[in-house]
Amino acid sequence: MNVDASFGNDLGRVHDYDNSTNTQVQSNFFSSFLRLLNSTSLCNILQSHSKILILDSRVPFSICLKSLSNYHRNFAFVYDAEKADFAGYIDELSIIKFLKNYDRYINLTCSEFLSAVKAEKVHKLPGDVSAFEGLDFITKNVSNRLFVWSNERKAPIGYLTPSCYLYYMVKNLRGKCDLLDLPLSCLTLNLNFTTISYKNSLEEVLDLLILHDNLCVTDDTGRIIGILTRVKVMFYALESFKNEVFWKEQHFLKLNLDFSTEVSVILEEMDSKFYHKIQTLNVSVDTNVYYSFKTRY
Repeated sequence: MNVDASFGNDLGRVHDYDNSTNTQVQSNFFSSFLRLLNSTSLCNILQSHSKILILDSRVPFSICLKSLSNYHRNFAFVYDAEKADFAGYIDELSIIKFLKNYDRYINLTCSEFLSAVKAEKVHKLPGDVSAFEGLDFITKNVSNRLFVWSNERKAPIGYLTPSCYLYYMVKNLRGKCDLLDLPLSCLTLNLNFTTISYKNSLEEVLDLLILHDNLCVTDDTGRIIGILTRVKVMFYALESFKNEVFWKEQHFLKLNLDFSTEVSVILEEMDSKFYHKIQTLNVSVDTNVYYSFKTRY
């Protein structure tokens, strides 16, 4: 099971959690989090990264790639003007599938690409519903994104991911030592992580990335040295489009990407460019939640 997507899966398994083992502190923690989400609207937990890029379904998929690269986005809505509705969206999983079959997809329109990769439907809720309803929706649908919708404008105003909930929880529960004085082991479930070697090539890990959002990268001793995500691979690939020139008639882009590149090279380049301020945090399962939040954020 992968790290990021499993967040939604694990929350969906909350019903299987053995409540008989709960301490009073655990009960207080979950009750406080529940009250927080029930008193908060979806709009209040939107983050700046959720700004939306919208593309016409008729434009070449290569235009979509160029736009994602230029605006440094990992997501774009595809709008069908004839049906006056959103046909779907392009995200990091879409790009991984594109890289796997580059020659097959590069000359398609956005609409044709969505059909070819059997893209997920758009999951949406109005912005005035509670954040808890949104979280419940995400866990039941195991969706990476929930779109916050404006019924007045009949258009999206942003999207939410499990990470949005985590950041909101950290922000609002920080400093409340009495609620967070429980070990991390009380909040975790047993997971099986998918691992790859730092020597593996990009081509070798594409199939795994289609199945898993995140892959643990290990060194020769088996020690985890980093996390390879779909987003990192996506931006690594999009970098190759920045300086490409469109052919006037075909709008064709050449993919200047070496699929034999080792995972370690991708990690080093992407982490240094986008994650240089983030430090690795290793804590014991006995560490309390308050300390881990304080240290990490």
